[in-house]
Amino acid sequence: MRVAHATRTVETGDNEHGQQPREVVSFLVPSSEGAAAGAKTVPTRYHGVMGPLATVGSRAPSGLTLAVVTMAALTALAGCTNETGAGDEHQPPQGPCSAGHYTDDTECRPAGVQPGGCQAGEVPLADGTCRAPGVELCPDGFVANDGGCQALLPETPCPTGTLATPGETSCVPVGSCSATIPTGSDSEYVDGSYAGGDSDGTQAKPWTTIGDAYDAAAHGAVIAIATGIYLEDLLFGDKPVKLWGSCPQAVELHGTGGETATFFVLSGADGTEVHNLSIHGPSASFGLSGSTGVLLEDVWVVGAGSAGVIVQADLGPTEVTLRRSLVEGVTNGMGLFMGGGSLTLDHSVVRDTAEEAAYLRDFSATGERAVLNVAHSVLERAHDTALYLAGSDAHIQGSVIRDTQTATGPYGWAVMTRLGSTNAPATFDIDGSVLINNIDAAINHASSDGVITNTTISDTQPGTEGFGFGVLVTVQSGPATLQVSDSLLARNANVAIASHGDLVLERSVVRDTFPTPTATFGYGVGLQAEPGFPAPTASIVSSQVERSTTCGITISGANVTIEGTLITGTLSDPAGQYGRGLCVQQNAEGLPGNATVRFSAIASTLDQGISVFGSAMVFEASAVDWTAARPDGLFGDGIAVVHKAVPSSVVLTQSRVAAATRAGIANFGSDVTLATALLECSPIQLNAETYDGVAATFVDRSGNDCGCESERATCKAISAGLTPPDPP
Repeated sequence: MRVAHATRTVETGDNEHGQQPREVVSFLVPSSEGAAAGAKTVPTRYHGVMGPLATVGSRAPSGLTLAVVTMAALTALAGCTNETGAGDEHQPPQGPCSAGHYTDDTECRPAGVQPGGCQAGEVPLADGTCRAPGVELCPDGFVANDGGCQALLPETPCPTGTLATPGETSCVPVGSCSATIPTGSDSEYVDGSYAGGDSDGTQAKPWTTIGDAYDAAAHGAVIAIATGIYLEDLLFGDKPVKLWGSCPQAVELHGTGGETATFFVLSGADGTEVHNLSIHGPSASFGLSGSTGVLLEDVWVVGAGSAGVIVQADLGPTEVTLRRSLVEGVTNGMGLFMGGGSLTLDHSVVRDTAEEAAYLRDFSATGERAVLNVAHSVLERAHDTALYLAGSDAHIQGSVIRDTQTATGPYGWAVMTRLGSTNAPATFDIDGSVLINNIDAAINHASSDGVITNTTISDTQPGTEGFGFGVLVTVQSGPATLQVSDSLLARNANVAIASHGDLVLERSVVRDTFPTPTATFGYGVGLQAEPGFPAPTASIVSSQVERSTTCGITISGANVTIEGTLITGTLSDPAGQYGRGLCVQQNAEGLPGNATVRFSAIASTLDQGISVFGSAMVFEASAVDWTAARPDGLFGDGIAVVHKAVPSSVVLTQSRVAAATRAGIANFGSDVTLATALLECSPIQLNAETYDGVAATFVDRSGNDCGCESERATCKAISAGLTPPDPP
């Protein structure tokens, strides 16, 4: 029903536009104190989700003059007014659960508590207990750290030729110079310093080149290589062997530059192994095509020109594993290049590459996808992108991607995804890992599919364009999906998760997103529809979004469900504006946002707990507590519902709005429906203002209750001449 204003008085008050005449209506809080009844001190005994409110002065909202008037007819919320009028003693609604409560089939629970009894922002467990969101269990080599994990690694960078993987706190050389080579009766021996001229591959008369030894070797034989520098291009392709050096620091294989790679394994060499030596450029160091089961163990790939390791599927199925190996110092290319095929990086390190640490694309001739498996490894100090995926797949477990540097652009991404040559999306799953101190975006995820679990994404730094997303999901070339669960996103710049695609965020923590000088917002989660694409959908469940800047969760033209989630502690931007918990608004094309919020809590925010602009929200069994004014003293509404081109719509059931500095619900030319709602301890519980010629309306579905502690009142909407907020 519409709020009808009958008798009014015009006062000159210092409102938010300065000294202006305006229409003022008294607070409808029955009390013998007259006008002072509308300016209640919020009792410090009041407890919402975040505990007692520290300071709420016993005054009207900042800048408002309130007049006591005789109301000939002020239509109250239907079902809230008893037959004898507003002055009669108010009785709180009766029913299965009181206002601001709901039943979960076992008992009545207060708004902001999840079914089963866990608080908003906690994770319900199968045994009926609750746990904090964030990483549930850190893998071996990592330790828990404030909701996430921290890798156990040396405090300073490892010197050239040494490495450390998660769980190692000191750097160790690649391989061993004291290891025993497992030779047998069919082994071939190589020693470049042998000058006898009668080589036969025996230990007494070794070959002087690795190529000669390979030619002579039996299928699967060990080739034992003595200390030395071997200047030759190796091409293996008709049989597997086990190449074994005496020491990576002392057995150096250098190419001449006349071939694609210093050492290339072709088809027919399934099961080839390379151990305990180093492979140097000047072009690519090691290449593989057409063989599977290939192993590089304790191998140091160093100083390549174009690529450390090349994997190509042009000659058939191709698969290689790098174990306890180091790829570093690629001077003009990437560490790992894949065109189809499969590569596993196990307890290894790729670092200091001029371009990507790993570059994957599908093989254009056949569309075969490249597959990269990374386990207990480190990708660090790559340039532009550490892991690039085009139409390919990456599986990352228990690993670290860090310190990616800029090179050709303003970015130093940890992971980037793109469509492949056949327009097939890339996919990735990252589990139990840490992505830290990258630039512009830790993950730039475009038109592809990704899964992140038990992972920490933190300290993404802004690039030269001023952005530093934790995760950026875009849809320019097609749809994108991302699922994030049991993870921590902390201290990222601008937006921790910015998604134009479909998002699922579960049991996770988003914390301390900060602004930059060129992008002064720091949203925890931002969801926005892109022109020409369907509105994205998102689900945010049993998570916490805390200490964001400007707005905790921003919904622009997207369709979002929020359940069991806590949004708290949002800060104002550097100009002192905003600080909201949830922002629901239109996108740049005017597409409205839609939010459904259940069993959730927005607490200890500034400006507005929730703002809705030209959009719609359903708010069920949820709470908005402790909304303070922003630093300049303005605003402080629990929920602001604002007409923007079209009226906004809010349906609030079995919920609580409490301890707002200005108004519990401030309605500007929009539509609000209330049912079994509890509005407590705000100077104005319900405020209705005409906006752009459109009257605000409130519809009461009964069961609502207003007041503060023992002082209860009939819920009524008034007009106090409040100024509407702006969208962020």
